[in-house]
Amino acid sequence: MKLKILSLFDGGSATQCALKNLGFDEDDYTYHASEIDQYCIKVTQKNFPNTIQIGDVQKVNGHDYPDLDLLIAGSPCQGFSFSGKQLNFNDPRSKLFFEFSRVLGESKPRYFLLENVNMKQEYQDVITEHVSDAFGQEITPVKINSALVTGQNRVRLYWTNLPVNPLEDRNIFLRDILEQGVVKEEKGKKYMIFGGAIRGRYNEDGSISQRLEVRRDGKSNALTTVQKDNVVVSEIVYEKPYYKRYDNPKGASIGYVGNSPKQATRVYSVEGKSQCLLALGGGQGAKTGLYEMPDTGYVRKLTPVEAEKLQGFPKNYSDCVSNSRRYQIMGNAFTVPIIENFLVYFKSEQMFDKMEGEYRAGFL
Repeated sequence: MKLKILSLFDGGSATQCALKNLGFDEDDYTYHASEIDQYCIKVTQKNFPNTIQIGDVQKVNGHDYPDLDLLIAGSPCQGFSFSGKQLNFNDPRSKLFFEFSRVLGESKPRYFLLENVNMKQEYQDVITEHVSDAFGQEITPVKINSALVTGQNRVRLYWTNLPVNPLEDRNIFLRDILEQGVVKEEKGKKYMIFGGAIRGRYNEDGSISQRLEVRRDGKSNALTTVQKDNVVVSEIVYEKPYYKRYDNPKGASIGYVGNSPKQATRVYSVEGKSQCLLALGGGQGAKTGLYEMPDTGYVRKLTPVEAEKLQGFPKNYSDCVSNSRRYQIMGNAFTVPIIENFLVYFKSEQMFDKMEGEYRAGFL
């Protein structure tokens, strides 16, 4: 028999990435996904075409899914996040947690896992009470920082009846996941792709030349399609960082761009952990933060591939949608190695020993 899995608020299906990393094939389980975002669904179906999409969680009847092995969800967190407006359950998105507890009570799965952001104790207590009542067993959340298994600071709470295995620090830092350049292969030959931007620059005599400034690291500030005359190709010279560096940095930030330090303008070092990826937000460092690149002093936000790597996804996992959507999906996603650490239980002999012989025989 196959594992039966129901995923609510499935997003880009990090759960299936975790299963794949653990050695499960799509033929080893049936996977029903409740998701309404068309871009998330597109990414999921690209990577896991056997996924059964079932739509809006508010229309999901848990009684339709008897004998579930796993119910998993990461309910919307905007109302609980310390970086938000603290609307808690008055936020219509965070109120969707109650749909999870409803389905949990209706389906009575063997195992479940709920993830959400670190939040005030009073909000935790409400969730804990509803989860425990729905499952019929006292459940206590466990707090885990993804920094143990990746280069990102990302503290999350997990409510589950699965065993919680201790995690060892893998000592991964942001610098370890940075892209070092982009190589394109065409007709058997490899080419380094250089980024560039056309900029007006003053010459020594006071005149202005339009220069196509080329970056050797494959990155670019912005490209323009405006046709220019007398373009001069030149390598960018980094005499000093173009951001305001703190003389004595306090905390993780080492400076900022623009007129004042804000969430989207603060600059961080790549020698530590990245800031937590976000699904929402604007500005220069929107959704990823800004970082000073080693050796150049150049400041940029993270690329979509780097965001994927920070969350434990394969490179270009989400490349079937726009970059803004890729950032959003990664900001909302589970950290894959954390989910692996929970789901490894399904591969253990202990799990099989608790199952009926017919079910166990289907796996062994």
